[in-house]
Amino acid sequence: MPPSPVVQATQEAIGSLHGAVVLWGRLFEGEGTQRGQLEGQAEAVTAAFVAFSVAYGALPRFRTEPAVRRFMEALQELERAIREVRAPAASSAIAEVAAAVAEGAHQAESAFSLLGGKPVEVRDVGRPVQGTVSRILGDRGYGFVKPSGTTTDVFFTSQGLRGARFSELRVGQNVSFRVEPDPRVPGRMHAIEVQLLR
Repeated sequence: MPPSPVVQATQEAIGSLHGAVVLWGRLFEGEGTQRGQLEGQAEAVTAAFVAFSVAYGALPRFRTEPAVRRFMEALQELERAIREVRAPAASSAIAEVAAAVAEGAHQAESAFSLLGGKPVEVRDVGRPVQGTVSRILGDRGYGFVKPSGTTTDVFFTSQGLRGARFSELRVGQNVSFRVEPDPRVPGRMHAIEVQLLR
């Protein structure tokens, strides 16, 4: 039996948070300009670490409105904290972390809306993210992509593909795409503008 839309949206939000942590950790690997700029932003970096800790402390053990609301708000605060880190040499990597957290916040927001019986509001499409093709069901005209640094697969259809034919796709190929709420299935996200990275 598939999970309820609330459970699925919550699990996807948690997966996005885990993915953001992986991406955040990569920012601090190695030496050089990027590392120096991050060290120069000690206060903002510390605030982001604290916000990650708060988000993990808010993981909803039960799918109740107050629990999911706390988690959603913690993710929103985490996104703000990450965007306060100013390190030009790491700006694209920081943006990728912020996008993963924003995606998690939106998924938590979807779960919260579903719990309250309110319709999920479709927000502006987020920034393009990169990832890989994880599964293809060619005979059905759809597949799944996985944003870099996450464990969550995101559904897409052949209509969401740009600049290539569906038959050209192979598992493991690098792609860019945008993630937005799927209007056909409340609480589920889907990928649009899927493009092969050559």
